[in-house]
Amino acid sequence: MIMGSRIQDMRVKNEREIVLQINTIVKSKYYGTQLVSRKSDTRYAKYSLVLLAILLCTTIIFLTLWARLYWQYGRFRLAYGVLWDNGNNMHCPSCHKILKPSIDPEKPFLFWCSDPKCNNKCPLKNDEGKMITQKEAIELLSDES
Repeated sequence: MIMGSRIQDMRVKNEREIVLQINTIVKSKYYGTQLVSRKSDTRYAKYSLVLLAILLCTTIIFLTLWARLYWQYGRFRLAYGVLWDNGNNMHCPSCHKILKPSIDPEKPFLFWCSDPKCNNKCPLKNDEGKMITQKEAIELLSDES
C-alpha cells in the first residue's frame, strides 16, 4: 500500500510538470512570445566574463595604489616630532621630504624641511618636551628597537 501511494505521488508530480510545460507553450504561442532557449544563456555568460574582467582590473588597480601609498608613506615612523625612515634619516611630517639641520649652532635641535614650498621647521623633543639633538634622538630610537 505504501509503495502504491509513492508511485501515485510520483505520477501526480510528473503530470503537474507536463501540464505546466504545456501551459507555458500554449501561452507563448497565444501571446506570440518565444520560449527562452539555451542559446540566450550564452549572452549572460559573456556579460559575466566582462564583469569578472572588470572586477579583476579594479582589484589590480586598488592593490597597485595601496602598494604605492605604502611605499611612499608607510615606511616612516613618527618619533620626537618628526618622521624617521629605516636609515635613521629625518623627514618632514607635512610633506615627507628630508629635513636639513638649522644653520644656527645654538639650535642643534631645530630642523627645516628641504622643500622650499613647505619650509616647515621641526624641533626635536623627547617625551618630556625637552629639546634634544639628532644624535640623542638616534640613540633613543636604537634603545627602543
